[in-house]
Amino acid sequence: MSHPETVRNILRSHDFHAPAARKKPFISKVNEKKRLKFARCCLAKPKEFWKSVIFVDESKFNVFGSNGKQKVWRRPITELKLRNLRATVKHGGGSQLVWGCMSSIGIGNLELIDSKVNKYVY
Repeated sequence: MSHPETVRNILRSHDFHAPAARKKPFISKVNEKKRLKFARCCLAKPKEFWKSVIFVDESKFNVFGSNGKQKVWRRPITELKLRNLRATVKHGGGSQLVWGCMSSIGIGNLELIDSKVNKYVY
């Protein structure tokens, strides 16, 4: 039986790596077909139509740190060195939800949102 590190080294020598799997939202077959139909419909729209469209989106910004995992390359004996640590604050440090829009005319204001977004807030 081969040692796990030997197997990893052989895989790496053949350009295999093991990063975290990329995330992909689950989309049912029904919704996949609806999305494809919508996309094809959008392709047929004339340029003038897109001048009347407003694109909107919202995003969450963390005040301190990141929600994701952070990796650091280090030797085992250097785990507590300052450059190998990630600072944290109690209770996550908070976050801010923002909403913005843009159109063919330009970019709209970035609005701070302090409540849950429902159809009335949106």
